[in-house]
Amino acid sequence: GAAPAASPTFTGTVTVPGLTSTGQILADDSTSTSAPVYSFDGDVNCGIARPAADTVAISTAGVERVRVDSSGLFGIGTGDSTPGARLEVRGDSGTAQEAYLAVLRLTNGQNWGYGVGVDFAQPQIDGGAIVTTSSVVSDFDSDNNFSLRFRTMGAGTVSERMRLTAGGGLAIGRTSAASALDVNGVITVSAGSAAAPALVSDTGTSDSGIFWPAADTVAVSTAGTERVRV
Repeated sequence: GAAPAASPTFTGTVTVPGLTSTGQILADDSTSTSAPVYSFDGDVNCGIARPAADTVAISTAGVERVRVDSSGLFGIGTGDSTPGARLEVRGDSGTAQEAYLAVLRLTNGQNWGYGVGVDFAQPQIDGGAIVTTSSVVSDFDSDNNFSLRFRTMGAGTVSERMRLTAGGGLAIGRTSAASALDVNGVITVSAGSAAAPALVSDTGTSDSGIFWPAADTVAVSTAGTERVRV
């Protein structure tokens, strides 16, 4: 019989003989993401493409947006490069050092009286139940005030360990900060030296402050020279 048309048009139901649950529909072996092989009439630069062997991509407006490579790595916004992790989300390039570009946004689906966060989890044993081991949560404090809370597991219980408050204070071992740094517990610093003391001020002078020259001994230095020792 006559050869089929190069680009036939069908109306109604089309039956493909041999296409069963084990059959396949094969598309052109094209690697173009600007003109994906599976696209739409009237929108041919939007669809599914095969940019490389064992790799699938989704394009819109002729630009690759999503890629799953041969190792199962999933990239959003990674373009034609291989994702570097199980999930990689890449934002646009900034135009200035201070530019803020969100690459991932988490929303709780409720009003802002509820928190939203990320849980980290792993199986208790191989093949066992998956449990949350730590989390980072943006939580509601009061109207127009939100804090960032850090939780980790200790003795089998996930508890808050640190909080960055709405006012910019950092609370460690407590849930509020009366100052820029509010710690419930012991702070350990290096011993330092007269020339480079462990505790200094923010005046720009790094050779004046407090240091510990020996066990059970504290000293004060100025201009890199020890002045007082107790």
